[in-house]
Amino acid sequence: MTKTTVIIAFYKRLDFLKLILEGLQQQTFKDFEVVIAEDNDAPETKNFIENNKNNYSFPLFHVCQEDNGFRKNKILNAAVKKASTEKLIFLDGDCIPHPKLVYSYSQLIQKGRFYYARRVMLSEKFTQNIIEKAQLSFNFFELMYHKCKKLRDALYLPFVLPVLKEDRDIWGCNWGVSKSDLLAINGFDEDYETAGYGEDIDVTWRLRATGVRLYAIRQKAIVYHLFHTENYNQIALNKSKSIFDEKISAGNPVCKNGLSKF
Repeated sequence: MTKTTVIIAFYKRLDFLKLILEGLQQQTFKDFEVVIAEDNDAPETKNFIENNKNNYSFPLFHVCQEDNGFRKNKILNAAVKKASTEKLIFLDGDCIPHPKLVYSYSQLIQKGRFYYARRVMLSEKFTQNIIEKAQLSFNFFELMYHKCKKLRDALYLPFVLPVLKEDRDIWGCNWGVSKSDLLAINGFDEDYETAGYGEDIDVTWRLRATGVRLYAIRQKAIVYHLFHTENYNQIALNKSKSIFDEKISAGNPVCKNGLSKF
């Protein structure tokens, strides 16, 4: 029985998705499935998956919805429902996993603990090189030469122990949790329809409020963030922050508009 599900939050960049799937194909740990959570219903995505799913060593599934604004949390909930395993890893559709990422999370994820790591920021030129060559190569000195950032997080250190973090939040691009713990808070809160809080900070405080403890595994679970122009805006962030503040004031870690609707 498959032990782990990798959920990829995806929106429009099929060129990025192909690289992420290649990164997953290169994983040293093979006992996992992948669910692509597309906040869109692009025909080219469906066609690509249908034509290529048998080329991968892992089961590949796809959930999608109409492109009607930012509804990442809604499609993530659909992906959680689709997942057949207890261990869940979440990646964003602009982050290529290191070959040991699935192994690292799969060895650690357990009920009562959730884990996160950061990302190496690839430069624009290096990102373009990877897309054009369709080959993954993340040699540390090559990353340095191409002026990539956050290089401390590019050093894979398998013997580093997880570090308890009581004053940090996950980043939605690279984290893992047990399905049981996520179900206990009713998954992602679909009241958030702008980016910035609902897919990471909100989930962090709700998991903590139910007694789940957060651990950092930097340098054990590495992702490489592909360069692109950021699409966040301050108005959207302010809206998410306002909703988050209301949720904190209400104090209920189990959201009403999540996997189940109350």
